[in-house]
Amino acid sequence: NMSARHDVIAAKRQLRKETLACRDAIPLCERIEKSRHICEMILQMECYRQADALLAYVDYQSEVITKPLLEAALLEGKPVFVPKVEGEEMAFYQITDLSELVEGYKGIREPAGGRAFDRQAKEAFILMPGAVFDKHRHRIGYGKGFYDRYIAHLAQMEVDFHLVALGFSCQVLEEIPYEEHDIRPDMIITEE
Repeated sequence: NMSARHDVIAAKRQLRKETLACRDAIPLCERIEKSRHICEMILQMECYRQADALLAYVDYQSEVITKPLLEAALLEGKPVFVPKVEGEEMAFYQITDLSELVEGYKGIREPAGGRAFDRQAKEAFILMPGAVFDKHRHRIGYGKGFYDRYIAHLAQMEVDFHLVALGFSCQVLEEIPYEEHDIRPDMIITEE
């Protein structure tokens, strides 16, 4: 039903706008503190420790800051892959140092290229951002569907992965509208 789908898209757009405004309003010092706490929680997680590759976003604007986690993973020698937008698609490329990132799509820091993630891992730990979430692990992204398509691609490649979304608690609502093709993370981690 086209009109029902249209309503869902409009509702998502409105929720995205409101929730991102609320995220943007978190003072930087608080964002740094909450992000550090989130990264520390992840480092303790069994599924993170077991994973033989980390695929993680590089934070942009007011997203949960992933830098402490990326640095910790690089330090312990876990292969780290970060996203790069290429046209309508997104791919993850390996980095060995954060200094390798350059400004790319929308000014987001990205790898210049190199070795793309491709079945190198038996078990990957994937960190994705998002705009809005709910208690049932539904996610509203930024409207471009990059993660939806990438995760579908990984599933076809038969890579085992844990999919974890990061957000601040103000981004988690009781219930949000969703569509069938929306990716649901296994877990959403906030500072709480």
